[in-house]
Formats: sequence, structure tokens, C-alpha cells
Amino acid sequence: MFGAQIREQRKSMKLSQSALSSLSGVSVPMIQLIESEKGNPSIKTLVMILDSLHMKLVCKEEKFNWDRFARHTALLYEQGTVERAFCTEQTLVSCLIAAGETLAKEKDQRKKEALESTLLALELYYPDFYRQLLVESSALKKLCAFSISGRHIKLKRIALERLKDYL
Repeated sequence: MFGAQIREQRKSMKLSQSALSSLSGVSVPMIQLIESEKGNPSIKTLVMILDSLHMKLVCKEEKFNWDRFARHTALLYEQGTVERAFCTEQTLVSCLIAAGETLAKEKDQRKKEALESTLLALELYYPDFYRQLLVESSALKKLCAFSISGRHIKLKRIALERLKDYL
């Protein structure tokens, strides 16, 4: 993942692996493993190398992927137009929590109805899972206070079919 970038930067600075080892304090064998994408360095080791190469490690929040949500719940697209996602209970949990946190910041009625309908299906057919989900996410808990419309009921039926893949 980082190996090629590290190797490129090291070569552009005209450093040997041995010279990088001296600068960073990281062993030559570890540098070789990292550059060949075979190593599994700690963040501390990675930062030591990157500092020596005048690079930095940046972590940033990714924007919520509504297409991923649709693959897991199939509520934002017509049935049959979205390929099935890899289904695990944990994948569903993380997807629902992230969707709830995203909707707390942005207002999109269609996406909100899709998530509310999924929560409704969970509450009615998988109550234990639903309760546990609400314990893990205050954003989802806030979304649960909604009036049920005909659209919610229709979407709930679709959500229920998809939830069977997970639960």
C-alpha cells in the first residue's frame, strides 16, 4: 500500500535502503519488507520512515458512500438494478450507523426514508438486533421518531427481503 510510494521517494532523493535506515532508525530488512509490500509496519515505524523522506501520513474521513448503503439495503434504487453486496451482520451495522451519522448532518428526504424504512423492518422483525443497534448509535436513535407513511411500508417490505441476507 505504501511501499511503492516510499521506494519512489527514496529513489528520487537518491537514498539507498541503508541510507534510509540510518536516517530513520528503521532496519534495512524492515524497509525492504515495506517497499516490497510484504511488511506490516506499526504506525510509529511508518512515521519514522516517512519523516526521513519528508512525507507524512494523512488520515481523512471518507464521505459516506450511499451506493454501498443501496447495495446493502436496495432501497435507493429499483429492485434488481444493484448487485448484491457481501453480507455480514457487522457490515450491515457499520453501514447503518454511518448512514445515520451522515443524515444527521445532511438533509435528504429520500435517503432518510430509506434508512427509516430499514430501521422499521429491523424493529418489527429483528427486535433484538434493532435494540442493540440503537445502543451503538445515538444518531440512529434520533431517526427512530418518525411517522410511518405508505412509502415507509412499501420500502420496509423491500428492506425486509434484503435484511434476510444478513440476519
